[in-house]
Amino acid sequence: MDSQIDELAIVDKSGYSIFNGTTYYSIHLYQRAYSWTESQIEQLIDDINGLDDRVEKYYLGSLIVSKLNKCPESADNKRNYHFKPSQEEENYFEVIDGQQRLTTLLLLLIFIKNDNLPKLKNTLSYECRQRAQKTFERLIEKESIPDEECDEAILDGYGVIKDKFEADKIDIDSFISKLAKLRLFRIQVPSGTDLNSYFEIMNTRGEQLEQHDILKARLMSHIDDEQHKTIFARIWDACSDMTGYVQMHFDTSTQKILFGDDWQLCGSNQLGSIINSSNDSAETCSVTLQEILDNDPNSNSKSDFDDEQRDYSEKAHFESIISFPYFLLHVLRVFTQVEKTELDVVNKQSNLIDDRNLLAEYDKVVNVIQNGTSSYEHYSNNSDSSGNPESTINTTDFPMDFIYCLLKCRFLFDKYIIKREYAGDSGESEWSLKELRTSKNGNNKNIYYVNTRPATDDTNIDSNTKDSNLIIQSALRVSYTSPKSMHWITDLLIWLYKNDSGQLDNFCEVTKEIARDAVKNYLSDSGRNSMGTATPRIVFNYLDYLLWEREKEKYKDFVFEFRNSVEHWYPQHPSEGTFEPCPSEILNSFGNLCLVTRSINSKFSNMSPEAKKTTFKEMIKKGSLKLRIMSEMTTTDNGWRKTSVKQHGDEMFKILEDDCGINSTNAS
Repeated sequence: MDSQIDELAIVDKSGYSIFNGTTYYSIHLYQRAYSWTESQIEQLIDDINGLDDRVEKYYLGSLIVSKLNKCPESADNKRNYHFKPSQEEENYFEVIDGQQRLTTLLLLLIFIKNDNLPKLKNTLSYECRQRAQKTFERLIEKESIPDEECDEAILDGYGVIKDKFEADKIDIDSFISKLAKLRLFRIQVPSGTDLNSYFEIMNTRGEQLEQHDILKARLMSHIDDEQHKTIFARIWDACSDMTGYVQMHFDTSTQKILFGDDWQLCGSNQLGSIINSSNDSAETCSVTLQEILDNDPNSNSKSDFDDEQRDYSEKAHFESIISFPYFLLHVLRVFTQVEKTELDVVNKQSNLIDDRNLLAEYDKVVNVIQNGTSSYEHYSNNSDSSGNPESTINTTDFPMDFIYCLLKCRFLFDKYIIKREYAGDSGESEWSLKELRTSKNGNNKNIYYVNTRPATDDTNIDSNTKDSNLIIQSALRVSYTSPKSMHWITDLLIWLYKNDSGQLDNFCEVTKEIARDAVKNYLSDSGRNSMGTATPRIVFNYLDYLLWEREKEKYKDFVFEFRNSVEHWYPQHPSEGTFEPCPSEILNSFGNLCLVTRSINSKFSNMSPEAKKTTFKEMIKKGSLKLRIMSEMTTTDNGWRKTSVKQHGDEMFKILEDDCGINSTNAS
């Protein structure tokens, strides 16, 4: 029996969803619990909300299932699910692959359900996971969830959706109409399939071909020289591994060719000489392309790192803040704006950096080149017969020029853009801004990491300046949680690309200016009139940065975290009968708001400011600086009153206005 494939509408034209009918889905215990991250959930929402009106159907992928003959709780079925058998004719499926997406879709429909969507049923069940079941049931019924019945991952996922819709002001009716375009392929495996073996195969199979794989093949198709194809592929593959530092992804000999003994990137002319040489020595480098080609990157030859240093390198694990497809989109913008300024076809950025458009963005550039509507100076500095630099380019030149831009951007990204660093076996991570260094120890080369130095003269830069670079970048990172909105990375890479050969003393100020511009836009649009919970996260986080900058010693323990919930210090809905509600103009004013994590937001609930301060001292001590100040102002005698809210709001606005150079009389 072959697999049966059905096309499923997430929501049909009458408003019924896949969670309304008589089809039930169960998640086996061998599958992991719900684990989608904030960025994954936000990307799904962005993908749906960004659908063009002309799109009739949008395929989310496949749902691999096995048909169950009986309700999992029927008498002859021993599996511990939580479905209730019904007299209706029902279908029961066990999900083999696609459960994370399916769970997210249920959370999404729970949040947006209104009169246009019929009442949802809990048709999704996790085996032996009562908390997950109870959490879904209570979310559907809009009931509060006691801690002992709460599945935190599912509740956090719901919170991400709620915050995303509020922050982006997404129209629910419009979103529902776009949901009607979504389709899933439900693929039913043949009966008798060994599900445990099938699931293992699903986990170990190779990933489907992605857009960046197709892009690599397309770019290489424009390269005629086989040797150039090889070096292109070597550099591309090394850059595509976004873990750690790019130097570590080359074999030892290629490391030396491209980065030298000190592991600093060679210049474009030098790389151009290497690429354009066959067997002749390059003028500025005593190696040839053939030497790179002769190296087998997959060989087992031991590098010149000693075992102790290799062990240290493996223990210090660094995680990039973006994936390779998004990095490619940033690099294309750098390429068109810095290297080849007349190729402005992608300069007109959309509001989002969308990895779904990766091939389309690159096709724009290639089409411009092929049509001869743009020109730029090729890095090889060839001259025409009149002695002028080569001013035209063909599609053969573009891939090799681009691959150097990719390598340089990756080197700069690793050195100057923050990462998450995992040290040891604890699983804990922290923000990191370090560069890779090497030193000789006899015949061995030692590897170590040092804080990135923003200037060539280390003596001119104190530790506070280094800290400032790390802190301001982490403020940007937690403000713009979706990779689609991280234009600040493009801006920094462009500046670094232009200035990396000289002093970088003002790199921190450049980074601050990016955040400052966003805050200026907010103040210009709203002045001191608060946007309530829709206030951009960057406003809160940049304020925290300025507060830290003023009193670094006092706040030396402060770190930026993903505090994505806007908290009303004086609650929106005071516990009934305990204390008076607050007027909305005070309640939603900037002075009464701060950022907290979702877990803290749920714990604060409807408690009074005084109760929050007393009950959650330790949480507040580790919270945002604005929250700490609000807590300090909440005294036993005076509590947190209208005058406190206004005073605090005015003081915080003054700090922002002074930094942005805005006259407060014009800002209100």
